[in-house]
Amino acid sequence: FVVQVTSPLGKVEVCLKKAQPRMSWKSLGQHLGGSGLLDKTSSRELLFRRGVVTARSTVTHDTVLLCVRLPPGTHMGLALGHHVYLQAPVQGVDITRAYTPVLPSLTAPWEVVPRLSTLLHFMIKVYPNGTLTPVLGCLGPGDAVLVGDGAGTFRRAQVAGVSQLSLIAAGTGLTPMVRLLAYAVVSDHIRKIELVFFNKSPEDILWKQQIDELCDRDSRFQVHYVLSEVSDRWHGRIGRISRTLLSELLAPVSSGVGERRRRLACVCGAAPFTELAVSILDELGFEDQEIHTFTE
Repeated sequence: FVVQVTSPLGKVEVCLKKAQPRMSWKSLGQHLGGSGLLDKTSSRELLFRRGVVTARSTVTHDTVLLCVRLPPGTHMGLALGHHVYLQAPVQGVDITRAYTPVLPSLTAPWEVVPRLSTLLHFMIKVYPNGTLTPVLGCLGPGDAVLVGDGAGTFRRAQVAGVSQLSLIAAGTGLTPMVRLLAYAVVSDHIRKIELVFFNKSPEDILWKQQIDELCDRDSRFQVHYVLSEVSDRWHGRIGRISRTLLSELLAPVSSGVGERRRRLACVCGAAPFTELAVSILDELGFEDQEIHTFTE
């Protein structure tokens, strides 16, 4: 048989060739039990495939970047803003967590809409008392990890026509913003791109040098670092997320007379951070369709 895929339409055709051309088919038979033919995708069990770590690099004192190769013959095309599931055994129990693949780098050449890939990159922050991250953080080239299906609620249409994109992230909440930021940088219709990045200390800022380089290359992109700890080495903003802070940093861009500027604010961080950010954005006049939160 032959499988044909029409990418723009999402149409998949399976062409079955008759062994005997003149034979008449009265039916195609019945689907196998448990095939999930009529099940919703969200109700199906996750399908995992064995990935192998091919490279590992240090991002910060407690965060690593893992490059994972999928099994031979396996390709994965992940939608913008979507995550996958990683699974590994911990003390005899399979633990599963959601992680958003990132780009190999923010400064190296990349594709906004990558073709089906055999490589996935994950930024893993290791929590000493975490369940899965200490295991993932110890992985090195040649080690195996199970990679599950992709999932998510973000749609590219949400950002396709916006003029102002605001990304509000705390810590590893940067990960779903990476590919979104890459999309925005090469999109001419987006006239202002803002990243408000909250961290504890200067050492915790992920990819700071690369973010700064990207900011220098594109005048539309502006980054605001906000730290919660006072440091002698830091001369930037100190504080936590607040209405005063966001109202200052997320000032609307200028628009022509009678022009309604479309905007989108994306938020990712711990649950309390995300909830507070959404309530503040609501107070600042953002409508529901202008806010997207990245959660599992």
